[in-house]
Amino acid sequence: MDFRSYLFETDFNMKYINNKLDIVNYLKIDSVMNNRIVIMYKEGILDISGDDLKIIKLTHDEVLISGVFKKIEFRWLYVFKSNWYKSKWEKCRENN
Repeated sequence: MDFRSYLFETDFNMKYINNKLDIVNYLKIDSVMNNRIVIMYKEGILDISGDDLKIIKLTHDEVLISGVFKKIEFRWLYVFKSNWYKSKWEKCRENN
């Protein structure tokens, strides 16, 4: 990847680095709790569960999370079990 592509990257990306989760190009942070963080992105929802979860860096397109991660689930649009989440995701996507 060249430098220009790195700077203008638009795809959702998640990396686990030094016991922290770095998430880039998300649409919206839906909820933040000590044991759960839910993040919406273009293709669906990222549901992070753990202990002592904290957002330690936040920009318009990047979030850095620390804590003890127990489970990370990707939920794509076609597997949403809850119509409530599906409608929230669709509204969020329309606004971005």
